[in-house]
Amino acid sequence: MRISHIHAQQVLGAYLNKVAPGKPVDPSSVSNEVPSDAVNLSPDARLVALAHQILSQMPEVRAERVTALRQQVESGQYQVDSDRVASKIVEALRARRVE
Repeated sequence: MRISHIHAQQVLGAYLNKVAPGKPVDPSSVSNEVPSDAVNLSPDARLVALAHQILSQMPEVRAERVTALRQQVESGQYQVDSDRVASKIVEALRARRVE
């Protein structure tokens, strides 16, 4: 079914006459303006958007930290703290269960 502008005005006029039977409505008097859309963000959403913007401007890799760690590994000075690694793994697993 194809709905033309004129047909839409007739349908709208019939609907308005049904809703307000005592007040006849001329379909051509109905505004053809299309309302604009608006978006209102909550303060939390604005904060998330700001954080996303700031993070997107930061480098993905901390080059200084990578260089320092690389030098430690190459010189044999880098030591892995197995207790700390195990603790972080347990924390991550517990956090998944909470979600």
